[in-house]
Amino acid sequence: MPGLAETWFQEGRQEDIQEGLRDVQATTRETIIEILGNRFGQVPSMTEDRINAIDDTAVLKDLRKKAWVVGSLEES
Repeated sequence: MPGLAETWFQEGRQEDIQEGLRDVQATTRETIIEILGNRFGQVPSMTEDRINAIDDTAVLKDLRKKAWVVGSLEES
């Protein structure tokens, strides 16, 4: 059975991992919006809101790839 210090350490590591994941997701969202903006001009706020509501890392990574090849904002 782990001691108190070990428990605190593990909880701290888990919090750090979750914070890192949130940072990666936020950066990926910003990148998607930036790619779309560079390709198509101003990204509508509704599109930005939809992207910012996504919290699944795999979905965000897939959208980032698609942002490079999509033909229009309507397809995104």
